[in-house]
Amino acid sequence: MSALFSELEVVDCPLPAAREHGEKPRLEWLPLENLRIDANYQRPIMQKGRANIARIVTEFSWSRFSPLVVTPIVQGLYAIIDGQHRATAAKRLGIVEVPCQIVSVKATEAASIFSTINGNVTPMSPQYLYKAALAAKEEWAQTVDRIAKAAGVEILTYPVQLSKQKPGQTMIVGTLKSRIEKYGADLIALALEGMMKSPGAARPGFLRSLSLDEAIIRIRSTPDAFIDRAATVVALSRINYDVTTATRSVLPPAFRGGQGASIVSKPGVAAAALMIIKPDDKARILDWHKRRYTPSQIAAVSKLPYAEIMKVIEEASA
Repeated sequence: MSALFSELEVVDCPLPAAREHGEKPRLEWLPLENLRIDANYQRPIMQKGRANIARIVTEFSWSRFSPLVVTPIVQGLYAIIDGQHRATAAKRLGIVEVPCQIVSVKATEAASIFSTINGNVTPMSPQYLYKAALAAKEEWAQTVDRIAKAAGVEILTYPVQLSKQKPGQTMIVGTLKSRIEKYGADLIALALEGMMKSPGAARPGFLRSLSLDEAIIRIRSTPDAFIDRAATVVALSRINYDVTTATRSVLPPAFRGGQGASIVSKPGVAAAALMIIKPDDKARILDWHKRRYTPSQIAAVSKLPYAEIMKVIEEASA
């Protein structure tokens, strides 16, 4: 048997006092028309829920369809405890029956089960999801893997502290995935190639989301970035990707101490949510970006939101 397969681990944890484990559930295929939603604990299907249902419909496969958890109510009907989105997607596809795990409990306990199932899910880190997607040969993961390897970057498949990462290692797989989807694989490949030629690439934890965004902005603001690829790589390698306040002394007085930001605040509301960037601020951002100051450096000393600075530069580069 492959060394990748192992037996269940014995976890040394306290055992509860002796008690009954309740009635064993049973598995059955039930008609969708017999399933009901208990509004006492079930959530209404909102925007995110509809998006999730659409994804299930598009990617539907029985091999990925886990049984619903339901409980009997009256006259052959069952309340869905877990699996409302899966059931709704199946109905949209015209499926008549779905596999169900039937537990016989009172309504109050059903609500408790709903809370437990949805609250005790171990979050999957982007690194673990990437590892699984790579094993499944999903296109996005293979693209990230190919681009990273070509640039000499190692995508970590488990969390590692920045200080303990080796040069060239990174955990920003989620950022890479989203930036490839937004800007294309060729641009991100060029960004990584240039970044890895930077002196800073020899330091642990160098490859961060902010650093990648700096490189992306530079490429998008260079008209012939792909025509003269070698020159672009050299330019990217010379960017100071360190986000520090050391640049405060060389930036203009209008940006020191956040004087360039126009902030309107109200009690109880985060100032960042109400920050307004004036036309003069936009002009200064673009001027200093042309003078090779990175968005992170400008944000560090101006107190303007990094996302807003990125937006101003991207709009000017479009």
